[in-house]
Amino acid sequence: LRELLGYCEVPPAINQIEIHPYFQQVDLVDYCLSKKVQPMAFSALAHGELRLLENTVLQVISRAHNVTAAQVVLRWHIQRGIPPVVFSASTARLRENRNVS
Repeated sequence: LRELLGYCEVPPAINQIEIHPYFQQVDLVDYCLSKKVQPMAFSALAHGELRLLENTVLQVISRAHNVTAAQVVLRWHIQRGIPPVVFSASTARLRENRNVS
């Protein structure tokens, strides 16, 4: 991003980067914001092999609020001001992920 900003005439509005609770990218998010580039969370729910949604803490929080672990993570992104990108082959799961309050 630093290199791109050094020579571009029109800076990017969004930087889509991998961000999730296991890979928070705090320094990169702060840098993006300092340059008025909106970070967007690609792979917002982490890769399947990381088993993020099985995390014990997320499970406890999700049960306490009667939501899914995915909804907890999506809410975390939203509260940080980082729009998440979410993929699913399941229409029901997409609806569930959209229903984050």
